[in-house]
Amino acid sequence: MNKQPPDQDYVKMTDRTYQKGFHAFKQGLDGTPSRKNKPYLLASLALSGAAIAATLLFVSTIEAPIPNGQGDAPYTLVDEQQDKNAELPEVLKDIEINTQLARQFIKRGPYVFSPIQPELIHHDEFYISLSTDWNAETNPIKNGTKTVLSGPDSQEVTIYLFNDDSSEDTITEVADNLLKEHPYTSATQLPYEDLRNHFINARVVLSHDRVGFTIDKDAWLYSFENDETNQFYDLFASKLYGKRILLFANYPLDQTDLRAQTYYFMSNIFPEESPYVLEVSDELSEDGRPLEKEVVTSIDFEGYSRLEVELYHNKELQFSTYLPKNSKLDRIAHNEFIEWKISSETESNSFYSFAKLDSDINVDELEDILVHTYGINSRTLDVHDDETISFYPETTDGKQSKEVTGYIKKYTFDKEFYFVYHQIDTSIETEPAQVVFTQMPQYFIDEIQWQ
Repeated sequence: MNKQPPDQDYVKMTDRTYQKGFHAFKQGLDGTPSRKNKPYLLASLALSGAAIAATLLFVSTIEAPIPNGQGDAPYTLVDEQQDKNAELPEVLKDIEINTQLARQFIKRGPYVFSPIQPELIHHDEFYISLSTDWNAETNPIKNGTKTVLSGPDSQEVTIYLFNDDSSEDTITEVADNLLKEHPYTSATQLPYEDLRNHFINARVVLSHDRVGFTIDKDAWLYSFENDETNQFYDLFASKLYGKRILLFANYPLDQTDLRAQTYYFMSNIFPEESPYVLEVSDELSEDGRPLEKEVVTSIDFEGYSRLEVELYHNKELQFSTYLPKNSKLDRIAHNEFIEWKISSETESNSFYSFAKLDSDINVDELEDILVHTYGINSRTLDVHDDETISFYPETTDGKQSKEVTGYIKKYTFDKEFYFVYHQIDTSIETEPAQVVFTQMPQYFIDEIQWQ
């Protein structure tokens, strides 16, 4: 990334990054998965938490420049009160929207937070990226965990993550205790629709809405100030990947630029493992495996794909695993191997295959076999190790492109040789199949259970 000039107090995102993040966020508001062009993987089929953290380096901008033509309209609050029937702590039930305070508290920034390392939290199930001048301490609490993040300017952000079986009483009890320990002189509810609109106009990176920290009528979004003790507080509660989360932030009242850190931490908590399982069906197969699962794939600062997978039994090879629901599966017999090709129902050329080599074939011949079978130009191959081969499109000048269009990975099960072949269609800018099929090949392997 280019260095910013001394008088620029934000990191400017490229228009491509902004447009994809904006599109993903809008898709989340509309209730449909985002569609994005996933960065292609080289030797790895899986996307780990650390890998995602690396992609976030130097690009997490809380408020970047507003595009021309946006943000000039008068800022009008929508008087949307918290649902009176919602399970709220007693101390919050009488707090309504204070228009003057809400207008002041919603708009935050500009503020730049450049994470350089992932910090694992909540039983190592999630991670959050911190810079080196922040400290994190996680401890167990009743039905969950409490992670205290301490910054260099007397700011403190506490993240409570609750187990799946936690009752609403447990969460409201935590909120009650927090506000009893932190008295305030004025408070306001933040209208959720106005908060969302600010995120879009200010380019706040929160593109995994509806899966990550959700902003809707069921969330608690409150801010407080104590002008006697010079303290400012946020109390935000919602859901995060199906779990209840409560975020409490404490900043010096007179350091208003620090308040955007709440937005950063809301939008930058990710599962350590991807795909991440959200739900499983109650119906089980004969061997006790759920017939369907709902997973989240391609989780990062640009977007996500929420996907349903279903149990698949390969009777010929005697194993079971999971495939994207409604995907197309074809069995193809070649001279040297049998291939099970998994593709989407779109017209995309993206697909992945699981194949078993014939017993009399030398696995060292795999490269030549694949070049011949799939018509890959041998000059575009890149052998990373003994297990993985990547290939690239050939450019018009005959040179190798830097963009990966697929890879082959070898596996051994019970002394038999198999491989996964993955081809990515790069011809479409926002191809939904690319999102799905980037992580599905490794998910196919990880979920294999031999009979």
